[in-house]
This record gives sequence, structure tokens and C-alpha cells, in this order.
Amino acid sequence: MICGDQEWPDLDLRVDDHLDPLAELARLEKVSRERFVHFMRMLPSRRDRVGVTDRDAVESEIAKALAAEGSS
Repeated sequence: MICGDQEWPDLDLRVDDHLDPLAELARLEKVSRERFVHFMRMLPSRRDRVGVTDRDAVESEIAKALAAEGSS
């Protein structure tokens, strides 16, 4: 579980029933970074009670974040 400044975890992964839990945890964490961490920034928060609800805007922001990661 990874916690931030919200009342809910930023990321909560369960691997306790996997044959190789550490490898599975690493895999799931990597997969979450592909889109979820960027999507999470659009969710309601203490600073922004509404969040971004327009799907096109969410997809656009995720695409920008992924492009920025690719260029670094």
C-alpha cells in the first residue's frame, strides 16, 4: 500500500496469493505506472473536490504525461 496525503491509498496492490509475490508486486507496480498514476491525478482530492470528469481531458493529460516520460 502506498499512501499519500489523501484519506485513501494512492495505490493498493495485493499479491499474497501469488506463487512469486515479490515478482508479481514489481510487475503490478510497473503496470500501474503506465496509466493509473497519471489517471489518479485527475481524481477528486482535498485540493480539487470535483477532479476532472471529462474523459477526453483525462485521456489528453495521460497522453501528455506518457509523452513527457518518453522524452526524458
